[in-house]
This record gives sequence, structure tokens and C-alpha cells, in this order.
Amino acid sequence: MRDGRAAAVPSTRNRGFRLLLAGVAVSAFGDWLLAVVFGMWVKDLTGSNALAASMIFAGTLPAFAAPFAGLVADRFPRRRVLVAAGPASAVLLVPLLAVHDRGDLWILYLVAVCGGLGGEVVSAAVNGLNRSLVPEESLGRANGLLATVRQAMLLAGPAAGALLYAAYGARTVVVLDAVTFLVAALCVAAIPAYGTESRGDRGRGRGEGAGGPAAEGGSLVAEAMAGVRHMAEVPLLRRLLVLGFVFGLTIGFCEAIVFAVVEGIGGPASYVGFLTSAEGIGSVAAGALVTALSSRIGDFRKISTGLWCFSAGLLLQTGGGLPLVVAGAVLAGAGAPALVVGVTTAAQRRTPNELTGRISGALNFAVNVPFAVSIGLGAVLVGLVPYRVLLLCVSAALALVALGSTVALRESGHDAPRAAQSVDPVRDR
Repeated sequence: MRDGRAAAVPSTRNRGFRLLLAGVAVSAFGDWLLAVVFGMWVKDLTGSNALAASMIFAGTLPAFAAPFAGLVADRFPRRRVLVAAGPASAVLLVPLLAVHDRGDLWILYLVAVCGGLGGEVVSAAVNGLNRSLVPEESLGRANGLLATVRQAMLLAGPAAGALLYAAYGARTVVVLDAVTFLVAALCVAAIPAYGTESRGDRGRGRGEGAGGPAAEGGSLVAEAMAGVRHMAEVPLLRRLLVLGFVFGLTIGFCEAIVFAVVEGIGGPASYVGFLTSAEGIGSVAAGALVTALSSRIGDFRKISTGLWCFSAGLLLQTGGGLPLVVAGAVLAGAGAPALVVGVTTAAQRRTPNELTGRISGALNFAVNVPFAVSIGLGAVLVGLVPYRVLLLCVSAALALVALGSTVALRESGHDAPRAAQSVDPVRDR
């Protein structure tokens, strides 16, 4: 399942993970730095809240190409893919320096979509490279560290982006974002190539699933969908695929409801940023806890716990009043790392290395496509249905999924935590 050469050099592998973690941290900071500025920039150019919000939808469009992004991460050496992605992403930002008025709005949308495509490739390649750098028994802790770092950058990036935009303008943020891409590429380039340079996908991308080959040589579409087919063949992975679809379909409503929640408690629109920070605090704290307890909690129990946290957090937000809404945001934020770490690790452990990128793409597709659809549906429904009713429906749906996951775990016995999982992926052993 893992690359034999990487397994033979533990000190090199651990140094490599530290560098990968640093690269992910810098890259995530840059992503959030510019993400918040896109909406503010469009708002200033057009004066339209609808157009500013549409940047969120533009960012979700690349999810439709996630299986092909996973194929790229499997076809080529993942370390080299990440190194090349840094300069390419920096160059992609250059057209933003030419944006001056409403007539240049198309440049913002084009860069957002292309940047999202690159992000899908990077996400798949990071999961694949992490798989080569870290032994299987340490995957839970490694994924926990990666998730915690990403959530920490969700706290720092938007705040820094908003402050820099207000003080120095959008072009300063664009240049700084380009620098973060280059620094991230340098971090990955410093990872020793020994044991990481072989393609995850040798040749035409075959991988053995539970029921036979996960991909047959043939069309590009067939190869890109090999990850989906593999997940469909393995019962536990099939549950993850369904879970991702249901989660994306329900949680997208929250993006459209958040302004109604703030209005319902009589707060200004700026409270949205405050709630985002509360979610980030919950995510960082929970990410650290999930990492520390990774050896005691199985992957699917992490998933169930994350779903229960999301459900309870949304339920609290129906109570009205700022304290309950903030507490609900913290609790919902705490569900994110448990869910992400559980799903990612469970999928990695049941997937051949040559399909890791496409499994990542399949999961991103399963979550983000219905997420994009539910954002649009939520924007319509929030004007027709009281927001508390919508929150109750989403909370109930997530609770049902969490209950189903808990029952399935109890019956299957597939989720006993592994004693060896306590190995630290960062320290040399």
C-alpha cells in the first residue's frame, strides 16, 4: 500500500512531513487571504451584494472537475506537482493587477475559477504525498495536524486580508498571496525526493479495489472516475461517498442562512465575521484534540462525532440570542476537523496508493457539487421559510446521518482504534 523506499527511511520521512506541513500552512494562509478580498473587491467595483456573493459560487465550480484533478495527482510525481503548482498559481494572479473597474470583473471570476482548479489538484496531491511520507499507523495524527493548521489559517488569513485590503488595497494582497505560493513551493521542494518521486499512478492508473480492478485502461474519463468506482466497490468507502453527498447538500444551506441568523438576533452584518472567527476557534481547538486522541478514537467514530457536533451547533443557533449563536458556531466549527480527519484517514487506509489522488477528487466532488447546489437553494428558501425552520431541518438531517453512522459502527466492528496509531508523524522515531 505504501512506497517501500519511503518506509525504509523514517528520519527522512518525518522531515518531509514537517516541510509538507509548513507548505500547507503558508499556502492555506494565502488562500484565505485572497478569498475574503475577492468578495470585498467585487462589492467595491459593483456595489452589488449579489455579485459579491456570487464569488462563493464561482469558487465551487471547479469541484465538477475534481476527479480529473485527482487523476493529475496520480499520473505525475506528487511532490513535483506541488512544486510546479506554486509558481503556476503565482503567475495566475498577475492578471488581477490589471483590474481597475467593473468592466474588468470577468478577470476576477476567471482567476477564481482557475485558482479553484489548481486548488483541487493541490488538495489531491497533498493527500497523496502525505500518504507516502507517513506510515499508515500515523495517518490519523498526520491528517489531524494538517486539518488543524488549515483551520488556524482560516482564523488568521481572512482577518489579515481584510486589514491589508482596507489599508493598502487589493493589489498588495494579490502580491502577498503570490509570495505565499512561492514559499509553499520552496517548502515542498526541500522535501527529500527519495521515496516520493515515483508516480502514485504507474502507467494507466490501475488499482485493486475490494471487488477487482478499480480502473481499467481506456478513456481519460474512465481513468478519472476510477476513484469513484473504487469507493463504490468497497462497502465502507461507499458509505463515505454517500455521507459526503448528504453532508454537502445540507451544510451548503448554512452559507445562505448566516446573514438571516445575524439579522434574527438583531446584530449588524459585521457579526458574520465574528461568527466565522468563532467557528475557527472551535475548529482549531477540536483539531488539536482530535490529533492528540487519534490513537484512542477510530476513524468512523471521528466522523460520527463531527456530525453530532455540527447538528448540535446548528440546533443551538435556533435558540436566538448572541451567546447561543456563538456557542453554536464554536460547536459546529469543532465538528469540521473530526469529520475531515475521519473521512480522509478512513479513505486513505482502504485505498491503493496509486488511487489516492482520485479518491480525494471523488470525495471533493461528492461534497462540493451538492454544496454548490444547496447554496443556491438556500438563497431562495431563506426568503420563503423562517431561518430557524431551515436550521432545524439541516440539524435533523445531520443528526439522522450521525445516528445511522453510529449504529452502523456498532454493528460492523470495523472501527477499533489501533494501538500503533500513536506514532508521531512529525518526530523522528
